[in-house]
Amino acid sequence: EGGALCLEGEPCFEADMEWLNSVCSNSTDDYFIAGGLNEVRLFDLATGSLLQSMPHWHTAFVNCPKFANRHPNLIASASLDQTLCMWDTRASLHRPCWRQELGWGGCMVCFSPSDEALLVSGEFSKVWQFCTSDGRVHSELGIESIGDDDEGNYTKSYYTSDGRFAIVTGRLDDSLHMCSARTGELVESFQIRDNRPSSSMHLLTRTSRPDPFHPHRFTVLVDGWDVLPQGPHNEHPSDGSTLAYILDIGAAAALVAGERDPIGVRGICDMQ
Repeated sequence: EGGALCLEGEPCFEADMEWLNSVCSNSTDDYFIAGGLNEVRLFDLATGSLLQSMPHWHTAFVNCPKFANRHPNLIASASLDQTLCMWDTRASLHRPCWRQELGWGGCMVCFSPSDEALLVSGEFSKVWQFCTSDGRVHSELGIESIGDDDEGNYTKSYYTSDGRFAIVTGRLDDSLHMCSARTGELVESFQIRDNRPSSSMHLLTRTSRPDPFHPHRFTVLVDGWDVLPQGPHNEHPSDGSTLAYILDIGAAAALVAGERDPIGVRGICDMQ
């Protein structure tokens, strides 16, 4: 909160943003984008100077806008206003290359390693893939509903570094799901909350991250707290902690054959 940013470990400037949620640099380390609330800002990475402010991109919360992995000018953004957009810094940032209506709030977007597809996740346990070139829906990942709590089950998803699988975690879900990036089908689910310190501990999955050097290894952070009885000597009725889990999906990945075909019909080169 307050928009403080730093480069190379030292505070170098203050970004005048009411709320800063994420930053992401492009593949050539020229720019970075900062997202918070319904605003996105583009900065020069070398100097930290503000290049452009884009409060018009979305009308609701923008969580994690992302630069493409191989194309330094392309940015994808998803929002709780239920839209997904593709932007190009070489063109006007007042109008997207394309806009796609989701029908549900988008909390996270990421590019596939080849930039041919986008993985978008958000409300109601939703995770969909889109073609980067024109925003067509590629597939809906086969994540099952968790029932009455589905509305609050915000999902986060990433590709494995080899691009074969999409890995999904949900805020209220106790499993990490492994889906085929080619078909969207569920391949395997892994329990991630079976080592809680006590049976009374309540858990929420905070986030997950892929290992950049190992295609089948993921780290999951889980917030846990014991609900304690309220009393005169206990002003705070819970005792919290953050748990880290490391999961290796290599055994399941080895059982899946024929998943190495690239995603999508057309490559991103069509947009150049």
